[in-house]
Amino acid sequence: MKNKEINLSKSSLEEKEEKQESVKEYGDVTKKEKKDRFVKLKQWWNKAPKYKKILLIAIPALIILGGSIFFVYQTVYGPRTQVPQLIDITDPYLAPNTKKEDGIKFANLKLAEPSVPRTEESPINGRLFSKSEMEEMKERRPVGVIINNPPSARPTSNLQKADIIFETLVEGGATRMLGIFWSNEVEKVGPIRSARQYFLEWLSPFDPLFVYDGQASTNDPRTDAGGNISAYNIKTIGTRGAWRVSDRSAPHDEYSSVKEAWEYAEGRGWDGFPNVESWEFKPDAQTDDREERSRVEVNFSNSSEYAVSWEYNRSSNRYLRSVGGSSDTDYETDKQLYAKNVIIQEVNIEGPVDEYNRLIIDVQDSGNAKIFRDGETINGTWEKDSRTGRTKYYDQDGDEIEFNRGLTWVQALPNINSRVDIN
Repeated sequence: MKNKEINLSKSSLEEKEEKQESVKEYGDVTKKEKKDRFVKLKQWWNKAPKYKKILLIAIPALIILGGSIFFVYQTVYGPRTQVPQLIDITDPYLAPNTKKEDGIKFANLKLAEPSVPRTEESPINGRLFSKSEMEEMKERRPVGVIINNPPSARPTSNLQKADIIFETLVEGGATRMLGIFWSNEVEKVGPIRSARQYFLEWLSPFDPLFVYDGQASTNDPRTDAGGNISAYNIKTIGTRGAWRVSDRSAPHDEYSSVKEAWEYAEGRGWDGFPNVESWEFKPDAQTDDREERSRVEVNFSNSSEYAVSWEYNRSSNRYLRSVGGSSDTDYETDKQLYAKNVIIQEVNIEGPVDEYNRLIIDVQDSGNAKIFRDGETINGTWEKDSRTGRTKYYDQDGDEIEFNRGLTWVQALPNINSRVDIN
């Protein structure tokens, strides 16, 4: 009896061990069950219709093929990730792992400058800004500044930071300029000078703050800048915040500040950007599409002191300015002034009309124009249909000109007794 019990115990033990060996990592699925499933799958496959077999093979193959094609397309034609520009931070920063007992250590770090998309276009000169920059700029109003231009007033300060510049004759064959400032916060600009009627007509479309010192006041509304500044309700800054320097003689020694004009305007409720009609703008032409070189010589009158030349630089796509036979440089930076677009428009000039040699210049009118852009010369026309309307420029087909983004310099020449030479 004992032997029989022992044999039974051995038999039970062997069965238990066999069962444990048959149960693998698949949970409770035994080898026999796994084999049965495989047999059933094989039987199903042998009996399955041909189209099902094709679908089971084709679908995964198409998924793999499609993924491969998408990967290759994105690699070759997909958008490129722009490598952030490294900027050198010269201000000292604490070096990492600095211990108190080591004293203070400094390190110059190179940090990646975040790439902020510039999608917002300036209606004045087409420059592009980020949304945050444009939001800040929209809180302020453009500033018009009358700039003096005789040899004793040169070099001027920060005229390069204007968004657009108008230049024409005043009395005695001299020239004067109106700069419209908006995108740059300028703390010093000048020398400033007195206003003329035609400058009021140029600045009116921008509804700006107006910086100037003095004005022509007459009984003729065509020359009465003093009376029309009030009649047009121009937001006058005048000489508020202006100062004089000691290294120049009057009246070429007076300067003002765009930044201070904005601060004053805020207190008057004159802040906020007005509704300004935009020109059409475009990116610079590719280098291969630009003209090799060109030089434009502009003579407003018989006085060589105010003769201007523009030398086109193909690589930078800029027109470098000279005046009176010398490079026209900025007093603050000692760099030569330049424009991205140069416009020469013919205007009707009448005068002198009084004992002070005042001129009547018809800038609210139409006429012929030459536009210099990307090294090319475009013969066209100009038209300004109202005081508050912006001057528009058209090519010979009547299409509105697209300007390069950046500073545009407008020169209004008399349609007689002036000369433009293009080389």
